[in-house]
Amino acid sequence: MGSRRAGSGLKGITNLLLRDLRPLRFGAPVTHVYNPLLYARVPYDRYLGRYGKGKVALFTLSPTGKEAPGEIAWWNWNGWFPLVRNVFSWLSD
Repeated sequence: MGSRRAGSGLKGITNLLLRDLRPLRFGAPVTHVYNPLLYARVPYDRYLGRYGKGKVALFTLSPTGKEAPGEIAWWNWNGWFPLVRNVFSWLSD
């Protein structure tokens, strides 16, 4: 795969991902593969330009819903609606 350098930041990571995925080929019965990083690159770059700067907040969930000691299971947490409302508010600013 040669050099891993393709710029810095999220656009650089996207360029690396595109470069590394480009040679992938699939056999039958697959007839079409859609890569949104290709056909939707312009709006993706706009999104990165607006929201891909500064600090990053990461929110992760366990796919099993099992909580660790001192945590609350994601399915038993009453903060979902305020969280979603705050995220949409942040995105629209």
